[in-house]
Amino acid sequence: MLRLLLADLRHHAGSWAWTCVVALVAGACVSGQLMVMHGSLDSAGRATGLSRWGNPLSTEMADAARTTSGFVIASVVLAAAVVLSTTAGLVLSQRRRDHGLWRALGMRPGLLRALLLGQLVVVGALGSLGGALLGRPVSALMMPLLIDQDVALPGTLARWEPADLGWTALVVAGSVLLGGWGPARRAARATET
Repeated sequence: MLRLLLADLRHHAGSWAWTCVVALVAGACVSGQLMVMHGSLDSAGRATGLSRWGNPLSTEMADAARTTSGFVIASVVLAAAVVLSTTAGLVLSQRRRDHGLWRALGMRPGLLRALLLGQLVVVGALGSLGGALLGRPVSALMMPLLIDQDVALPGTLARWEPADLGWTALVVAGSVLLGGWGPARRAARATET
């Protein structure tokens, strides 16, 4: 099944391009926001004299950084899921005949749905990896805005952590799955051709 998944993705790479672009943008936004949040929390910790790894930071600035980051990431996930629902639905509807042929060759609807969701996860993972690389410029654009809004202290620098790559991949792949769940379910019910 894995060979079919990858071969089909490779064969229809042009169709998946916009879905990958949306995942890339979502990955850049999530990665950039995580970098901003780490920098803001470190800055707030230094200002209050608390260790980041010790007691929880209870300052207003740390709370504002967490709230802002949570809001931005939730907004990115919602927007990406809506756009990905449209792009994934379009890609899957263009390939309705292929899905019908697979069904005629004996592929069960559950297996077809798993195959299509697997393709979406691969596209989401590739987009999030590329987006993680673009997170630095996004954080550089966001930091002055957060400093102007008193969410971060002046001089705060965005900071990347290795775990951010995993979190970015998880959030983006999850939003791709969320957006593609309905189209994949409809495609799995394709009539046999």
